[in-house]
Amino acid sequence: MASFLPVTLAGDNLGTRHHQFNSLVNNSYEQNIPFSSIQNVEEYSPLDRLFKIDLASRYKNVEYILETFKDEDLLYVSRALKSKWLLDKEYSHIFNSAHLEDVLYPEMTTPAVSKVKHWIYLNLKDSQRSQEFYEYYKIKNFDTAIKFLRNCTSDFILREVPNFMEKLSPKLLKFLSEKCPEVAKIFFDSFQNDDKLASIYRRDERKYYSNLKFLLKINGDIFLDIAEKYVHFSRFSADATKFIMKHYKDRFNKKTELYATSFLDMKTLATCLSSEEIKEVVLKLARAQYIQFWFNYKNVEPLIKALSVEERKTFKKKVFVDKDVGELVDTWPYDKPTPPQGRGPGSNIFQDKQHDPEEYESLIGNAPISFRSCLKKRKCMKRSACQALACEMISVRKSSFDILFDKYRFISFGAALYELRKQMKVETTQHRQNIMLLLISKTGGHAQFVEELLTLFATQHHNEPDNLRATIIRSLVRRSCAWRLPQNVWEAMVKFGHGLGLDGQPSPVACSEGLHAVILRSILLDCTIEAPVWKAFLNNFSTLKEYSLNYEEKKKVYSKLPALLLDRAKNDSTQAIELLDKTLDVLDAYKLRADTCPHLVSSIASAARKDDKAEHLLRRLYTSRVARKQLFRENFAIFQTDESYLNALKHNTDIISSGETFEELIKTNKLDHDRFLRALSLYFNEENGLAQRYLTLLKKNVEKSPKIKVAHSIAILSGNEILDMILEYDAAPKQSELKRFSGALRANMHLARPSLELKNVGWQKLGAKAVANRILICRGNDIDQNIQTLLSWSRTLRLALVLSMRSGKEMDILTAIGDKRPTMILKTLLLHSRTKKLDERVWDVIITIIEKLHASDKLNSRTKKVLYNLNIVPASKKAKYCQMVYKVLQKGSEYAAVPMLSHAENILWDVDEEFIDKVTKEFMSKDFVLAKMPNKDYYYDMVITLHLRVVAKYLLLCKSEAEQEKRWKSLGEPVIDHCGKIWTGWQDKNDLTEYFNEFIQSLKFTKVFLDTQYVSCLPMIEKVINKLQTILPLHKFYNIYIHLHLTMLYFKTLRQAKKNNPIVFEDLPKNLDAATEIVGKIFGKYIAHEVIELMDTHFESMRELYKRDFVEYIRKYFEYGDNRSLFIANVIKGILDCENPRSHLVAEYLYDSESRLFPKNIKDDVFGLLEKDTSIEVQFFINAHNTPNPIIPRTL
Repeated sequence: MASFLPVTLAGDNLGTRHHQFNSLVNNSYEQNIPFSSIQNVEEYSPLDRLFKIDLASRYKNVEYILETFKDEDLLYVSRALKSKWLLDKEYSHIFNSAHLEDVLYPEMTTPAVSKVKHWIYLNLKDSQRSQEFYEYYKIKNFDTAIKFLRNCTSDFILREVPNFMEKLSPKLLKFLSEKCPEVAKIFFDSFQNDDKLASIYRRDERKYYSNLKFLLKINGDIFLDIAEKYVHFSRFSADATKFIMKHYKDRFNKKTELYATSFLDMKTLATCLSSEEIKEVVLKLARAQYIQFWFNYKNVEPLIKALSVEERKTFKKKVFVDKDVGELVDTWPYDKPTPPQGRGPGSNIFQDKQHDPEEYESLIGNAPISFRSCLKKRKCMKRSACQALACEMISVRKSSFDILFDKYRFISFGAALYELRKQMKVETTQHRQNIMLLLISKTGGHAQFVEELLTLFATQHHNEPDNLRATIIRSLVRRSCAWRLPQNVWEAMVKFGHGLGLDGQPSPVACSEGLHAVILRSILLDCTIEAPVWKAFLNNFSTLKEYSLNYEEKKKVYSKLPALLLDRAKNDSTQAIELLDKTLDVLDAYKLRADTCPHLVSSIASAARKDDKAEHLLRRLYTSRVARKQLFRENFAIFQTDESYLNALKHNTDIISSGETFEELIKTNKLDHDRFLRALSLYFNEENGLAQRYLTLLKKNVEKSPKIKVAHSIAILSGNEILDMILEYDAAPKQSELKRFSGALRANMHLARPSLELKNVGWQKLGAKAVANRILICRGNDIDQNIQTLLSWSRTLRLALVLSMRSGKEMDILTAIGDKRPTMILKTLLLHSRTKKLDERVWDVIITIIEKLHASDKLNSRTKKVLYNLNIVPASKKAKYCQMVYKVLQKGSEYAAVPMLSHAENILWDVDEEFIDKVTKEFMSKDFVLAKMPNKDYYYDMVITLHLRVVAKYLLLCKSEAEQEKRWKSLGEPVIDHCGKIWTGWQDKNDLTEYFNEFIQSLKFTKVFLDTQYVSCLPMIEKVINKLQTILPLHKFYNIYIHLHLTMLYFKTLRQAKKNNPIVFEDLPKNLDAATEIVGKIFGKYIAHEVIELMDTHFESMRELYKRDFVEYIRKYFEYGDNRSLFIANVIKGILDCENPRSHLVAEYLYDSESRLFPKNIKDDVFGLLEKDTSIEVQFFINAHNTPNPIIPRTL
């Protein structure tokens, strides 16, 4: 026993000491030394404890391992977790969820509990036991439970998944589908019957798709079923295309159009098909009229290029010139992928528009508003999908070269040359250049054609401007691979390129492609490169990877070019570093390791020793993980990282034994070497050892110049000395740097090993930070006792409150604290409420504290940010919370309270009337005044419209006629009168009109319209109309009054619909489509009667004014959502149901304006009704709007 403990290690490096330590454990186990004989032996270092843990693990001493789990030091807990045998069935009485949660975990620190839980679900493979863990946690903690589900049987997983479908994030779906691919199928199949799930998918559909790509090679049928039904935005990779064509070619054959236009990589597809198959595919695509927007030569070029030259020529003529493709197909023979039509919150006509309070948070302190908020604010963004579709259909304007190329695309080189050679003499320089480039393209790289073309250029165009000739040379190199040309043709090209630097001489026009072709040809033909050419090449260097090299050419380039560069580097020391850098560039470009080039690593090492400027070359080698061992010393001089120090500790401690480089790091305050220091303190802690030397070095530097960051490193190395060091530094004068350093050392003392016992030392002696680091992660069984101790010291009251949240006793602690430090209590509760659901009684305390806050009470920006977050507040407390926070923040900066008013707007029915009255009066007297109008900006407009929206909505929230009359007198009438005064005194009426429009639009309050506990809104809206007419004349602002009357009709519609169909409206989310149809038809009938009445009362053309404003109302007042099209379609049907056909033209106008956004089935249904309508006017207009002009095609 004496020979094993205490453990003393010797050796030059960490690897040796590791081996020595493991040998000690093995030897003691092989000698069968009883564990009981060493269990209670005194421990002199952490190594002694690790030795006991390892030996206990070998002996399977359960009691000792479980006791180790309860240790505060995670080093020992982690070591004990190497005992994977604990998960064997014979220990299931211990390692089961109930025993762990009730017995073991309460005796462990919170980090240790997290570590053990993670270890269990990583290593527990028994499906039955995993199921037991899952069943235990699924009610208590879904996040923990789901990790065990993966190790259950597939049948069990498939039974459980439908129970939590809405919780399946993209990563979680991947996590389960890796074990059971059918989970993905169940998820996607559920869209048909679960609108909410479909909406969840729609929000992150690209992430869901990205996380399921792996399925292709696990269960391709499931993946392709999903892709064929839902994936509409992404092509597969080349590798995936090969895999599909190899294993699922039958799917491609069945749905060729879909796979070719949307899924497969066309270049890769071309390599997977025979010539006959390619022809069949292209013909099939050409016949499909429903993909004509996609089908053109450019898109199918990769397929056609895979044909032989003769086949290509004939086939292109057949398809693109003669159009001989067979019988055309007009419609898709199968369903194409479309996103699921899910419904989310706010996506139907019965949901009122919610204004995001985040839009107003950027107003605080007059900060510039975020671009994200601007996007949210803009209503036009709702139509972005429609606009994007329109943009896709707008043709990109073609250049003159594109037009010329399209004209000769399917004409052979000979015919094109015959026709264009004469034109080149008379055309402008630019057009002549286009013709030359076209002819180069038509050669297809054939030497015969290139020779004929170069002969023409050399004889008739050798005196063309340098710019034109340079362009031609570039095109010959890029398109015709000029370096492969026969010698006579090559010479003709060089002759044509005279004066362009192909010989290495200076040139007025840069033609680097020509120079690169010269170098390429020299390398490939093993020719000597002339000195001027080589010099010019280095000045215009290229790895030559960007050119279309075949495999053999690439092989020659990456074998010869680095050798040439390296050879020049050896002979030219002045350019050695630059040439070595270029050598690495070439190897990187061809994805080769630097050590594959002979002598390169040694040359770089030699250059680095001679010149510090070569340091970046060593960095490149290090980053690419080349020759790290060979260049160990050189790399260490450059990379002073935690990793490099740890590497030195593992292999060669000589380089770090002096500590000189580490001392430089201390001086520059660049210490971030925790892993190195921990290994040092653990394995090199012998007397006068390396750890002791480094600690002495750190302490000396602290005495000279204390740096706070050094405290972290000292704490790791100090061990038992840390308390003495703290007491020593405490003796320094107050406000001195050493005194402050003492505080930093206290804050890091939890890093020292062995850890100090708080009770033995005294909490106040150690300081609040040191206590917090230990107490906040304390064992569950110690919480109550620790709370009582924390309450006895004023500096740890906050810790007591935080700790109480772990046991749900925060209300008891609040009672014990009383009125002490209310601001601290508020900050603590708010900051921790984001991760912990608080008791509603605690929220009462929070609201009370907020109510008592004064302007002098300072709240930091982090606390204010939490104040704005209503997601953490219980629904029953939100209104009161909003009002109190508004009052407090209003005392601060000008716009600080505005976000809370925006929150209040979204829950206005719960807000006190007194609050709204007070806010409105302050708004009219301080903000909405003529004095501020000249300096108004976007922020000001947002604040004004917010207040007007609140007033408009609050006017409708009346439960009796008396309340309605009172609210009009106290709120509605004064606000409109005030607006009238502003209107009279301000010249620019456009801005004020927008304010009125916002107010009027807010009077469409669907929640109130549907809720019969509120009295009829019609009297209030009539009062608004009558009052507005004293400010806004009817004949000038007719559209405003039309919108108000339409809102009244919509109110009548909803009340009538609910009265006639109470069962449908009882469960509106379930019966959404039925309710939409009912409301749409009733609204349409009201509109029809309104139109006829206006025409009878005024004049026939009133219909024209009305229909325009009616469509504007639909667009502005009904946000774009999933059932909007269904609503509008039924409005049209309701109008058409009117027996008097004079109103039917309004239905046609609404259809013409909105039908482009209709799904096809709805569009066809409504169009069919309009076609059958008996109104002559409707027939004229419907045909005029839906028949393309024979001369000028109709566009979006």
